[in-house]
Amino acid sequence: MTLPKQSAFRILHLPCEFTLLLLAAIAFSLPAILNGYPLVYSDTATYLSSGFELEPPPDRPITYGLFLRIFSLNGTTLWLPVLFQGFLLGFLIRRIILLSHISHPNKFFILTVAIISFCSGLAWASSQLIADIFTPIMILSWIPLFLEQKADWRKMLPYEILIFISNAMHISNFLISLIATAFLFILAVSFKTKMFERKRIWLIILPALLAPLTFSAACSKFSHVFIVAKLSEAKVLKPVLKAYCKERNLKICPFIDSIPENLNDFIWKPGSPLQKMGGNDSVKSEFKEIIIYAFSHSKYIFPFISHCITSAYKQLYTDRMGDGNGIFTANTTLHQRICQYIPGDCNSFRSSVQQSPGFCPTTFDKINTIHSIVLFISMTIILLFFILKLHQPFHSQIALLVLFGVASNALVCGTLTCVADRYGCRVNGLMILLLILLSLPLLSRNKKMNSQS
Repeated sequence: MTLPKQSAFRILHLPCEFTLLLLAAIAFSLPAILNGYPLVYSDTATYLSSGFELEPPPDRPITYGLFLRIFSLNGTTLWLPVLFQGFLLGFLIRRIILLSHISHPNKFFILTVAIISFCSGLAWASSQLIADIFTPIMILSWIPLFLEQKADWRKMLPYEILIFISNAMHISNFLISLIATAFLFILAVSFKTKMFERKRIWLIILPALLAPLTFSAACSKFSHVFIVAKLSEAKVLKPVLKAYCKERNLKICPFIDSIPENLNDFIWKPGSPLQKMGGNDSVKSEFKEIIIYAFSHSKYIFPFISHCITSAYKQLYTDRMGDGNGIFTANTTLHQRICQYIPGDCNSFRSSVQQSPGFCPTTFDKINTIHSIVLFISMTIILLFFILKLHQPFHSQIALLVLFGVASNALVCGTLTCVADRYGCRVNGLMILLLILLSLPLLSRNKKMNSQS
C-alpha cells in the first residue's frame, strides 16, 4: 500500500520536528543542566507533597503537583518534567514561527531559541520545579489561535488544552486570562477593530473558565488571608484595626503593633501573628469582617488601590534570576520530600550547584544586569518598529497579546501578592521573542500571508 505524497512528506519530517523540539527542550533546560539538577524553590516541597499525597494544598491548585508526579513517571526522576516544560515552550515558539510564513523557519527557530535562552530569564523559569513557566506557556498559546487562518477545531485543540492546563496550574494565570481577555474585548468593541475576532477571544477565555474547577477550594480556604496580608503591606491594616477593634474584640487586635507589613512574613513567617492565632482556618470569619469593613470606607480603599497600582508598575521592571533559589539543607522540608518521593534523585539533588555552600543568588548579578539591558533595548526597538510602521499587520496581534499578557501578569501579581523577581522573570523574555518575530521578515524573504501553514 502506497502512502499519499503529502502523508509521506509529513512522516519524513517528523524526526526533524522532534529533533528541533528536543534541542529547544535542552536549551530551555540549560540552567538546570549547569546546576546539575532542576532548580528548586521552597514551593517545590508543597507541589511534591500535593502530587504524591493527592492532598490539595490550602493556597494553590493540586494540578502542578500532579504534573510533577505524572511526568516524573511516578517518582523516577524530576528531570523529565523540566525537559517537558522546555519542550512545550519550543513547540509553541516553533508553531508561531511557522505561522509567520517566513523562509528558512528551521534556522530562525534555532536562532530564536538560542537568543531567548541566553538573553532572558525564560530558561531559568523553565528549569525550575514550580508552576511559573505555565504563565508564558499560556500567553504563547493565545497567539496561534489568532494566527491560524481557519478556526478548525483540530488545529485549535492543542492550544485550548494548554490554555486550560496553564490556568489550572495557578490561580494567578486564571486572573491574568480574565484581565487580558477583558482588554481584548474592550479593544474589539470600543474601537470596532477587525484585528481581533470576538469568536477567537472566546477561544482564550472558555478553557480558562473551566480552570476554577481545580482550585475553587483553595480560593475559599486562603483568599481572605492574602487580601488581609495585602492590606497590611499597603499600610492600611493597622488603621483599619485601630478603628474596628473599638467595635469588635477580634483575635488579631492584641497583635496590632506586631503585624508584619511584608506579605510573605505575614503569611508564612514562623511565629507571625497569623500563626499564633491558629492559621488561616481559625481567622477566616473575622478576616472577612475586616475586609468588608476596609472596603466599605473610602479612606482605606484609595490608599490600597494606590499601593496596588504602584506595586503593579514596580512588577513590570522587577525581573532577576535567582529569586528564592537558596540552599535547602537536610533538615528542610524540601530536601526531605525530594529524598522521600524521588529517592533516585536524592544524591543528584544534594550534589547540585544550588546545594553547594558557595551558592548565592547574587552570583547572577552580572547576568541579570545583561538581561535587563537586553530587555530595555528590546522594548525600545519594538517601540520604534511600530512608530516607523516597519511591522507586518499580523504583528499587531502578536504584540498586543504579549503586551496584554505581560501587563496583566504585573497587575495580578502586584495587586494580590508581593512584588517578586520571579514573577517578572517568567514573562519578560516574551518581549525579546516579540522583537525577534518583528525582525524576522526583515531578515527573511516574506512568503504570502495567505499561504497554507
